[in-house]
Amino acid sequence: MSAFVLLFLTYLGLTCLTSGTHLLATHYSGTISTLELTLNNSTGIYNLTNTPLTTCGAQPSWLTYDASSKTLYCIDEAGTNTSSLSSYHFSHCNGTLTLLAQAQTLPGPVHSALYGGNNGNAQYIALAHYSGALSTFKLPLTNTSTPLQNFTFPISEHGPDPEHQKTPHAHMVLFSPQNTSLLVPDLGADLLRLYTVNATTGMLTSCGNVTTPPGSGPRHARYYIPPSASSSSATTANSTTPAINGTLFLVSELSNTLSTYSVADLDKSCPKLSLNQTLTPFQSNHTIKGSAVAEIHIPPLSSLGNGSSNATTNQQTLHISNRMSNAFGNNSDSLSTFTVSNNSATFSTGTPSFGSYPRTFAVNVEGNLVAVANQEDGTVSIVKRDPITGGLGSGSTAAVANVSVGAQGKGAAGGGVSSVVWAEELSAAEAFEDEWYGQW
Repeated sequence: MSAFVLLFLTYLGLTCLTSGTHLLATHYSGTISTLELTLNNSTGIYNLTNTPLTTCGAQPSWLTYDASSKTLYCIDEAGTNTSSLSSYHFSHCNGTLTLLAQAQTLPGPVHSALYGGNNGNAQYIALAHYSGALSTFKLPLTNTSTPLQNFTFPISEHGPDPEHQKTPHAHMVLFSPQNTSLLVPDLGADLLRLYTVNATTGMLTSCGNVTTPPGSGPRHARYYIPPSASSSSATTANSTTPAINGTLFLVSELSNTLSTYSVADLDKSCPKLSLNQTLTPFQSNHTIKGSAVAEIHIPPLSSLGNGSSNATTNQQTLHISNRMSNAFGNNSDSLSTFTVSNNSATFSTGTPSFGSYPRTFAVNVEGNLVAVANQEDGTVSIVKRDPITGGLGSGSTAAVANVSVGAQGKGAAGGGVSSVVWAEELSAAEAFEDEWYGQW
């Protein structure tokens, strides 16, 4: 192929300038960075590079990536009276972001999630505000977008911890797998706030709260439906379809615990939760003074291995990040892996996070790599993961790559890396369609 043809195809978007896998990361200094991970097939060595691109505000706190539309949503936590939600188009070919829109929000958004729509095309986005609120927006976002709904929580709803629970602090928005309900862990009020979801209109309706132990500070959670999920024989007023039962796994920051809840009617408009188990995130229910859980993920069972994955034994793993654990030395925190069986979890192994204060982490689509955002170090580390067993790599070689995203942070005092997401292409065909036909 001639240089002229290559240049022309690149201009059209038919040939990519980059060949690696992309991630996107935010830093509390205000930047959004593109990280490119490449593998040298000859040596088996990974390389991770960082290109700071833009900012969505003074304190970007969370990223949500919509792979179907290649749209990145960034929320800015800064602002006393208002904050912001921005949308960008991400190009896999050159790793760039193009601002599409920016709208004002209630102050203090710290987490967001997409919902509604058909065939993976989300029509709405929900935001959890640490200021004590929940908001939603209709998509696509525009510069004049206003919230579809705002829910501001009563100041009187707060927990007993005088330092961290003076007011409500919504910390996450978690939709049920069927998009029929929303759960909001409120760290400041010791509540799991539940809402019914109208996936067509995007409207939410409160359907009650679940109280967590006083002073526990619920932070993040994940739903799990076992492959052999049982169905209840009961029917609801508007449906005779047997309900799906599952499990909610919740990490609570102030008590530094992992709790499991049996969930009935998970696919209905308002699931029913019953506390089943509470553990520490460490082996033998050990406690480490000052440690605080942050993120939790339950990666899907792998389809690799000719169908002979851990699905054959009805096993699943979940991972938790532990800040200030110093489990592997001074300023060397950890990730904990648990095996999951229906409504319970069992500690399996502890792995270095290869940095300090792992605020969040993300697992790639293949399930063989974990990107860890170590807030205090200002770095993102890539850790190996076995997609069949769910085990994380061990020893000094478990981290295959590491890159600085910005200045070091101060943990709870602020600064450092705030979030990281994988920006992976769905398929070569979809990538072609987006870059050639679907330029914004």
